[in-house]
Amino acid sequence: MHDIVIENVDARRLTEEFLKAETLIIGSASFRVYRDGNIPEDNINRVGSYPHQVIQHLPIKFRDQKGIVKNAFIEYKERSSITHQSGKVQFWATSASISNITNNSNSIAANNKMVFDIKPGC
Repeated sequence: MHDIVIENVDARRLTEEFLKAETLIIGSASFRVYRDGNIPEDNINRVGSYPHQVIQHLPIKFRDQKGIVKNAFIEYKERSSITHQSGKVQFWATSASISNITNNSNSIAANNKMVFDIKPGC
């Protein structure tokens, strides 16, 4: 992720080790996921390590009303266990709007829905 800007930060709350802001803007980002079907699954339980669970344990509590990703590249690539060939899907110039980004338990109790609106590019 590049060109990250946080707008309208409540400076008073920073002294309480709480980051409260109106908007988090990510100018550009790249997300790549790869799965090799030829490698056997390890059967490890990954509950607790998903992104929405990891942010719950960050050392600083935060609440952003809105997040914006302006220009992201997203790629999912998979290698088949049958054909041993790879296939991929890519989205360029993808944008997203995310509402209610928080790891604060009081904010989650008031509104526990984080909503993504993703517009894939070409």
